[in-house]
Amino acid sequence: MINLNSDSLKKFKLNLLPGSYLFAQDADADSVFFIISGFVVLCNGEWENETFVNYVGPGEVLGEHLFFGIKNMKRVYAAKANTEVQCIRMTADEIEKLKTSDSPLYAELLKLCGKTSYQRLIRANQLIHCFKYEKKEDRLMHLMVYLFDTFGKKTERGLEIYLPSSLFKFYIQMSKEEFQFCLMELEKSEIIKAVGNDIYLLQNRLAMMQKLPKIVDELPSFPII
Repeated sequence: MINLNSDSLKKFKLNLLPGSYLFAQDADADSVFFIISGFVVLCNGEWENETFVNYVGPGEVLGEHLFFGIKNMKRVYAAKANTEVQCIRMTADEIEKLKTSDSPLYAELLKLCGKTSYQRLIRANQLIHCFKYEKKEDRLMHLMVYLFDTFGKKTERGLEIYLPSSLFKFYIQMSKEEFQFCLMELEKSEIIKAVGNDIYLLQNRLAMMQKLPKIVDELPSFPII
């Protein structure tokens, strides 16, 4: 397994604070980022209209197309550090130089890019599965299971995950108030537990699958603002 902290990659290393952008939406995709530590969120829109779309964590890559010789692309989403992030950033020219100066390292990075592309395809297929259901309650339940299973961080207390309401606004036609009501009801039933700002701990996976559809089915009416 490649060591992204190796001396050969030191000159490409970046340290980012929470809230720092790796790149903006629609910007030229002229560099590749290898995430060493921390979490990056992918966002759609700008500033107050920004909507959370997905995560990228340690060992994952953004902009891997450059390693396959694909250029002149735009970023589909913006990428922002959700925590302190340490990463490797390389331009297309730097990749070409590495190819000749350190071919073993280039080959290892290329493998990591291939692995990321494969994992992204698998996740996309799993996400599509969540939306084959017509009812909102079924979509929400399967989306929650997908998120915890895919991005949940294993702790002694259970799976921990970042769940901003904007994520569900992006994937499901659900308001912030409706989503927060669902979380509140799950907390009352001790199925999940809030452990930080938009960070939740899953305590009972099966109970969440059984309870969520009932909660959504009984959602109260919220005023349209």
